[in-house]
Amino acid sequence: MPEPDITSWTMLNAYVDGELTPEVAAKVAAALVADREAAAQVATLTRLRAAVRVEEPREQAPPFVLPRVRPRPLRRSAMAAAALVLVCIGALVIGLMNTQSPKPPLSDAIAAHRLWLSQPTQQQAQRADVALAGADLGNLPDLTLASLTLSHLALDLSGRAGGILAGYVGPNGCRVGLWIAPVDDALPTQPTIRDRDGLTIRAWRGRKASYALLGEGIDTARIDGIAALVARITGGEHSIPNDQVAALAEARSGRPACIG
Repeated sequence: MPEPDITSWTMLNAYVDGELTPEVAAKVAAALVADREAAAQVATLTRLRAAVRVEEPREQAPPFVLPRVRPRPLRRSAMAAAALVLVCIGALVIGLMNTQSPKPPLSDAIAAHRLWLSQPTQQQAQRADVALAGADLGNLPDLTLASLTLSHLALDLSGRAGGILAGYVGPNGCRVGLWIAPVDDALPTQPTIRDRDGLTIRAWRGRKASYALLGEGIDTARIDGIAALVARITGGEHSIPNDQVAALAEARSGRPACIG
């Protein structure tokens, strides 16, 4: 005799009324897990029985409990595929990070100096005000030995750590910028040539800050002398050797003025 349809209307009625044997009721409960339509029918029949039943209910049908399914362990192939996906994602992230290459060294200093060169020369009264404000910082060197007067001060926050550009002007209008920023271990401890983008640059690091001296069209002997002077002053030396003072004077008088 063929086995009756386990989710037929008759079988579901008997399931709700509790007329099935425990073995058959268990089969119906298992079938309801995969058959949503049959499960909805059981829910409807249950509500109808509860609404019209006036007598004491007979033995209740076994509770409808979803069978517990043990999670299957991942196969080695699935684990390998998941690991490969993670590796690909990591490589993609690293690739995106590498596409954002860091700015070349001294880019912030060059940008700040170019911005200053694009501005008109300030009046003497303005220079005095700026010099007074700069004196409060306590880290701007006096370059009168090089015939340079502080006339510009700008705080640049475009970089990761920021920096300060102190602008000095010579008697013939030559402008020399001194960039002061946090210590950069990649720089040498003595002024070194770092010419870039049409600017003459000398850069180095001190104990508390890094420095870059920038000028446009300035004679190399003069900027070397100014850089050596700044390195001594920022290094804490209070007296400048006479030979260095003489070299500054010679470079100032025997060389053409810069165009910056």
